[in-house]
Amino acid sequence: MLMTIRQATTSGWLSWTVKREYNGTVSSWSLIWLAGNNLCQNRRQDIPISLMESSRMRMAITLLFLIISTCSWGKELPKLEGKPVLTISGKIENSNQNGAAVFDIAGLEKIGLVTMRTRNPWYNDQTSFEGIPMKKLMELVGAKGTVLSVTALNDYTTEIPIEDFTKYNVILAIKMNGQYMRVRDKGPLFIVYPYESNKELDNQVYYSRSAWQISKMVVE
Repeated sequence: MLMTIRQATTSGWLSWTVKREYNGTVSSWSLIWLAGNNLCQNRRQDIPISLMESSRMRMAITLLFLIISTCSWGKELPKLEGKPVLTISGKIENSNQNGAAVFDIAGLEKIGLVTMRTRNPWYNDQTSFEGIPMKKLMELVGAKGTVLSVTALNDYTTEIPIEDFTKYNVILAIKMNGQYMRVRDKGPLFIVYPYESNKELDNQVYYSRSAWQISKMVVE
């Protein structure tokens, strides 16, 4: 979304550009002053502090914030189009359904997939997983807690320190060896740590945090 407000001044145009763009990371807003004497050269310079005293400047600022107040400052979640597979609630800032963040498989894929190859206790050979970095998922929903409570389809529940996601590059896997994970294969969602690359993770503590058949998450 791109909006431009122009307010005439004695020396040119005051142009406020409000840009909101979903790219999985940030939303951005910019304010620029287009000096009248330099319009033909497309030169831009910072808004002089002295202009803040003018009534026209105050009117422009008021109008700008009225527009911004109608927009979401949070990150935009992918639109829900298919069957929901994951609901995230609790201490989150961004939601798309009754205060929760709800995703289908296509929505999760839009966040961006990474690949992790690792041995693990559940399969004999090294396995390739594709999934969403949990750190990125938590940032997208605006998680403000310290612990993530995860619930599986069979009501198994485990708690994971959110700091794990940054410390160990944990992923929420949706594919295994190139195939979408079925429920009987620990799908549709499986939390995977890089067990093989970090011996610290090769123990029951982290195995118990590696929930599969995930359907719900609560940020606490």
